[in-house]
Amino acid sequence: MSPGSEDTPSPSVVAAIVVADATALPDTLEAVRSQVYEPGRIVVIGGGDGARHMAGAEDLPWAPSLERVLAAVTPQVTHLWIVRDRGLPRPDALGSLLAEADRVGAGIAGSKVLDASDPDTMLAVGIATDVFGVPYTGLDGDEVDQGQYDVVRDVAAVSGISLLIRRDLARGLQGPDAALAPLSAAIDLCQRARLRGGRVVVVPSSEVRYPADAIVGSRWREDAGRVRGMLKSYGLVTLLWAIPMLMLTSLAESILAPFAGQWRFFDWVKAWLWNLGALPATIRLRSAARKGRDVGDAELFRFQRRGSVALGRQIATIADRIRNRLPGEDRLSLEGLGRDLRSPAFVTGLLALLFILIAVRSIWARGLPAVGYSLPFPADGWQGVLAYAGGWNPAGLGGTEMLRPAIAVFGLVSRLLFNDVRLAEYAFAFGAYAFGVWGMVRLLRSWSIKAAPGVVAGIVYVAGPAAQGIGANTDLGTLFALGALPWAVRIPLARWPRTWWGRIGRIAATAAAVAVVAALSPLLLVLPAAALALWAVLNLSDGAGWRSALVAALGAALAVPLLLPWVRLVDLEAFVTAGDAYWQTSIVVAVAAAITAFATIVAAPTRLALVAGWGAVLVTGGALLARSSSLGLGVEVESAALAAVALGSAGIVGSAIEAITRVTEIQGWRRVVMGIGTAASVFVVVAALVPLLGGRASLPGDRFRDAFEFTSARPGNPADSRILVVGPPDQLPGDSRALRAAHYRVVSAPMPQLWEAWLPDPLSGDDALAGALEVVIDGDTQRAGQLLAPFGIRWIVVMGDTTSGVDSDPWATAWLRIFEGQLDLVPLGGGLSHPTFANDEVPAARAVTTRGTTWPKTPDGYAGTPEAGARVTVGENANGRWGPGEWQQVDWRNEVSAQLGVAVFDAIDERRSQAMGAGIGFLVLLGFAWWGRRRG
Repeated sequence: MSPGSEDTPSPSVVAAIVVADATALPDTLEAVRSQVYEPGRIVVIGGGDGARHMAGAEDLPWAPSLERVLAAVTPQVTHLWIVRDRGLPRPDALGSLLAEADRVGAGIAGSKVLDASDPDTMLAVGIATDVFGVPYTGLDGDEVDQGQYDVVRDVAAVSGISLLIRRDLARGLQGPDAALAPLSAAIDLCQRARLRGGRVVVVPSSEVRYPADAIVGSRWREDAGRVRGMLKSYGLVTLLWAIPMLMLTSLAESILAPFAGQWRFFDWVKAWLWNLGALPATIRLRSAARKGRDVGDAELFRFQRRGSVALGRQIATIADRIRNRLPGEDRLSLEGLGRDLRSPAFVTGLLALLFILIAVRSIWARGLPAVGYSLPFPADGWQGVLAYAGGWNPAGLGGTEMLRPAIAVFGLVSRLLFNDVRLAEYAFAFGAYAFGVWGMVRLLRSWSIKAAPGVVAGIVYVAGPAAQGIGANTDLGTLFALGALPWAVRIPLARWPRTWWGRIGRIAATAAAVAVVAALSPLLLVLPAAALALWAVLNLSDGAGWRSALVAALGAALAVPLLLPWVRLVDLEAFVTAGDAYWQTSIVVAVAAAITAFATIVAAPTRLALVAGWGAVLVTGGALLARSSSLGLGVEVESAALAAVALGSAGIVGSAIEAITRVTEIQGWRRVVMGIGTAASVFVVVAALVPLLGGRASLPGDRFRDAFEFTSARPGNPADSRILVVGPPDQLPGDSRALRAAHYRVVSAPMPQLWEAWLPDPLSGDDALAGALEVVIDGDTQRAGQLLAPFGIRWIVVMGDTTSGVDSDPWATAWLRIFEGQLDLVPLGGGLSHPTFANDEVPAARAVTTRGTTWPKTPDGYAGTPEAGARVTVGENANGRWGPGEWQQVDWRNEVSAQLGVAVFDAIDERRSQAMGAGIGFLVLLGFAWWGRRRG
C-alpha cells in the first residue's frame, strides 16, 4: 500500500539533516527537497554556525542536536527521516522507506547506499555485526549493484546515512547517542530498538548516494562507540565474557595492524580511555536502554556473525599484502615466485626469523633460565610495579631501598599479559631479538645499506659475542634493551620534519625510545647521543649529524625524569662499581672483527667506510670499558659497554657485506682487500650462531630450578619459609653477602623472583643473621636450625662443587661439613642436584601469629586466617610502615595486628607520586610523538 492512499492516513515525516560539514549541506538539502513524497518539515541539525547561517538563508529551522527536535515534534508527526550530510537520496527514497516500513511493520528502515562517484557500486545494503558491534556489509570490494540484494529483509543495523524511524520509537529510545561517531551511533540505535521489540529492515528500493571515503569516521571514535554500545545493550552475563574478549581481540588487531600498513594501537588506547571517562554517563544510558525491553541478548545474536570481524579483516588484509608480494599476473606463477624467493632480503629475512625462533625456543618451553641475576619475573606483575613505586623491597630480609626501573617494566608487561610469567618472559626475549634485528635494518638503511646485509648485521648485533657477554652477566635488562637501542639511534637520525609539530614529535619519540632503553639499563641513557655525536664527528660534511646528536641529547634529558624515583635515590657510585668489569672474548673473533673493520675502512666506498669507522670506534671504546675493572668499574658498566660493542659490530659487518655488492664501485686492489675483509666477517657471523645451541637467548643454563623447586613437594606451604643458599658468589642467586670470605644469601621458597636479585643495604635483621651464621661457623652450636628458624629459614642448599676433586670449592666443602654436624638439620637425598638440608625439627616461618599460626608470603605482604585480638610477627627488617594496626619492633622484626588477616607495607607516598608522574610523562611523550607524526 503506497503512502497517502485512501485507506491509510498520510504519514507526516520530519526530515532531519545531520550536518558535520556545512559545505556539503546544499546538495543534500536539494536532494531532500526533490523527494516525490515530500517531508512535512525539514530541520538542519548540528554543523555549527556555518550550518546555522545556511539554514537561516534557506528559511529552515536549525537545532543543535537531534534530541531537541525529538522533544519539539508534535504527535501528528509519525516518522523521523534522518539523513547524513553528503547523502544524496534519489527522489523516491523517502517514499520507498515509508511504504516498506509500513508494509512490514518496521520500527527502523534504512536505504541502500551507493558510491557517489560510481552509483553502480554498492557500499551497504544493511549491516551485520559481530558480537563486538563491528560492522560487516557482506559485500565484495567494488561489488556492482545488479539487483542481487533487492529484497526487504531484517538486518542487525543500517548505516544511518538514510534512516527512517517511527517517532514514538525514537522518543522512547531518546534518539541516537550524540556522543558516538555516526556509524557506531546508528548500530547502537538499531540494537536498542531491537531490545524494545522493534524490527530493523533495509529497503533496497530506497537508494542514496554517498562518498565511499566518508562512510566511516574517526577510527578511535567508532571503536569507542562500539564499546559504549555493548555496555548499554548487553546483559551482565554477556558483558562478563564479551568485554574481556573485545580487549584481547582489539589488542591483537593493534599488534597485527603494522603488518597491514596501519597503526591502531593508539586508537585502541584512546577508545578505552574515552569509555573509562564516559562510564558514569554510559551507566545512566544503560539503565534507560535495558528498561522496558521485550527481548534478550539472544535476539541481537540472531543477526551477528561469529568471531571477530575486525580481526578477520586484518588477517585478510595481511594475506592480500603477502599475495601482492608474489610477482606474476596470477600472483602465484612459479617463475615469479622463484625469483622472489631468490631475493636476498626475502631469504635473509626468513632465515633471521628462523634463527630467532630457534635461539629462544627454550624460553618458550621453560621460561627464562634461573641462573645468576636471571630469575623469574614477579608472579603478580602489578605488584612488581607497586614495589618499584614506593613499595617494599623483598630481597633478602627486605628493606626500603629502591628497586630497579626494569622491575616496573617487566611487571607492567607481565600484567598486560594476564600475569602469564612464561609468556611475558618469552615476549621479552623474542621481542628483543626481533626488534633488535628490525631496528638494525632500519638504522643501516639510513646509511644506504640494504635490507639483506642489515639483517645479517642485526643477527650479529643481538646474538654476537658482545650480546653473549651481556648474557653471561645474566643482565636481563641490558639484554632486552638491545631490542630498543637501535630505534633510539634511528629515530633522531631520520629525515628532519618540515613542521614544528613534526619536530616536537620527533624529539618526543626519541625521548620515549631512550626512556625505554634507560628503564631497562640505566647506563645506556647516554649511548644513543654519544653514538650519534661520534657519527657527526666522523661525518663532518653532513650537518644533519650534529642535529641528530642534539635531538638524541634532548631525548636523553627528557628521559631522565621518567626514571624517577630511582634516579633520585640511587647511589650512582655503588651502582657503577659493583662487581668487576672484565669481559673476555675469543681472540679469533676479535682479530676477525679487526680485519673486517680495517678492510672496509680502506677499500669500501666512502659512505660505507664511514659506517665501518664509526663501528670500529664504538667497538674499541666499548671493549676497553668492558675490561675496566682496574679503574674500579663494575659489571653494569661492562654490560652497557658491551651494548656499544654490539652496536659497532653490527655497523662493521653490515657495511662489509654491503660493500661486496658494490662491484662497480670497488676495483683493483680494493676488491682483493674487501674480499679478505668479507671472509673475516664470516667468523664474526658464525660466532653469532652460538645461541642456537642452548636456545636461551645467550643466557647460561638453568641452575636454581633443580636446586630449589624440591620445596614445592615438601609438606606444608613453601611460601611460609625461606632458603639459605651458601657457596661461591658466582653460583648464588643475584647478589650475596660475605662472611669471613664465605658467601651466602636468603631467598624465597619455592623460587626467588627477579625483584630479589639485588640485595638492599644490610639492616638489623641482616646483622642478626650474620651473627647467627658466625656462631654456626665457629662451631659454638650444633643446633643451627634453632638459630636460623626465626629468620624463616627452613631449608639450606650448598651450591658449588663439594666433591674431593681438584675443582672442588673449599668454602662449599666447608659449609657442607658445618651443616652435616648439626643435630637439628636433616640431609635430604632423593637425587637432589646439590647438598640440601631441611630444618624440620624447629618450626621456621616468615610470619607467625601469637597463637602459632603461620602466614604464607603474598605478592604484597603476608596473609592468613584473621585472628581477633592476636598479633602477627613479620620476619622482615623492622620498619614502622608495616601494618595494619599499631606497629611494634620485636628484635629485628615487625609485630602488627592479625585481626584483618593481612600484614602489608604502607607505600612511601613520595616515591609513588614520582613513579606515577613518570608513567604519565611517558604517555605524554607518546602522545606528542603520535601527534607530531601525523602533523609532520
